[in-house]
Amino acid sequence: MGAHRNYTRLIGTEQDFGIKRIYVHSEYNSITRYNFDIALIRLNRPAMIKRGVSPVCLPDDNIIFPESSECWITGWGRLSPGGNSPEELQQAKVPLVSKENCILNGSYSADQITNEMLCARLPEGGTDACQGDSGGPLGCEDNGNWYILGDTSWGYSCALPKFYGIYGNVRVLKEWLYHIMAHPQP
Repeated sequence: MGAHRNYTRLIGTEQDFGIKRIYVHSEYNSITRYNFDIALIRLNRPAMIKRGVSPVCLPDDNIIFPESSECWITGWGRLSPGGNSPEELQQAKVPLVSKENCILNGSYSADQITNEMLCARLPEGGTDACQGDSGGPLGCEDNGNWYILGDTSWGYSCALPKFYGIYGNVRVLKEWLYHIMAHPQP
């Protein structure tokens, strides 16, 4: 956690952890569909909040991010389909896209994009998540506070025109998150 470069050059913000438990949503099924594509990792010890590591808020019902809101994705995934992984953590600004516009151009069918999903990316392509970014955050800022709206889930290839990136909808899935955080099993 807190890494901005691969381990070839440390910058002092990195924290290493063991995994105590992984919680996968009980309704997730990667074979049939990527609905409920979310998981939580319980670390073996608490993270230290310091430079390079800070908390992010879960969105509440009072915080609205309309279509075209500019949000950010980050990850260590490939720089192009089948390409290399980066030396530095990558980030990209992507606008939110409504479910209707996500399926409007025929890229995805209405049954592929569910209420448990969000769409984001520039319509002309060029910037998007890629293989290896799955599980990474889709974060949006409001009045100096950062909110995690989604987790990188799936899409066709990387940054193709008309094919939006698909993210787990944290707002819809947050009750599950709250339940796991309030009732963690050892």
